[in-house]
Amino acid sequence: MRPFRFLPDWRIDDLMISFAVPGGGVGPHLDQYDVFIIQGTGRRRWRVGEKVPMKQHCPHPDLLQVEPFDAIIDEEMEPGDILYIPPGFPHEGYSLENALNYSVGFRAPSGRELISGFADYALANELGSYRYTDPDVPSRDCPSQILPQEIEGVRQVMLDVINQPEHFARWFGEFISQSRHELDVAPPEPPYQPDEIYDALQSGDVLSRLGGLRVLTLGDAVYVNGERVECSHPEVLTVLAHHHDISLEELGDALDDPSVLAQIAALVNAGYWYFSGE
Repeated sequence: MRPFRFLPDWRIDDLMISFAVPGGGVGPHLDQYDVFIIQGTGRRRWRVGEKVPMKQHCPHPDLLQVEPFDAIIDEEMEPGDILYIPPGFPHEGYSLENALNYSVGFRAPSGRELISGFADYALANELGSYRYTDPDVPSRDCPSQILPQEIEGVRQVMLDVINQPEHFARWFGEFISQSRHELDVAPPEPPYQPDEIYDALQSGDVLSRLGGLRVLTLGDAVYVNGERVECSHPEVLTVLAHHHDISLEELGDALDDPSVLAQIAALVNAGYWYFSGE
């Protein structure tokens, strides 16, 4: 995944590895997000169609399968070849021999996901308690009417909940840093004490980030798997966000602060970072 870090981390979703025998594939389908397909071992033929309205069906909930299409790309991919497919272009691949494929998918949340996610945040933080009011309610010819200015007033009440920059930023940091897939979290037993973290780093051990863990920065804040991380040394948060492997060299004198050691120990004990070789 590291060669794809020229793109922002928050847009990268996952890596899917698939194995297929000769003739194997999932049939014509499309994705609603960008995808890079990297050919590993073996050869696989890939066909990509034009982006046009197509009848979709979902025999499997994770696939948007479509009817057969005419190809605008029809290529045999060999180990090391990469195919980029934009959102909405139908494609299909089938193996010519035993083959491994690596698909790098991107995060493209829908409006439905965003509204649902913010609604959960609003409920948890008791936002939006302000109620609609109209002290100068206008008269109308028939009491069944809802006037245009009234529906606009209701819409504005809803928009006012979202239009709180600090809350909106915090919600998005929590929302987008959550992994959509189960992480292989293995908290250490027994848990590390802060002084053990210090000793291990001083002896040259390296802390590695858990695969798939999403660590994102938004302004001065850092979010780790849906939670905002606080630290008295902002440079430590920068190290956590920018490096997958952390040694004494990156942390430097900040380790002399007991609160920093406690924060790092909490992340290690949560299973988010681990000492390489464990």
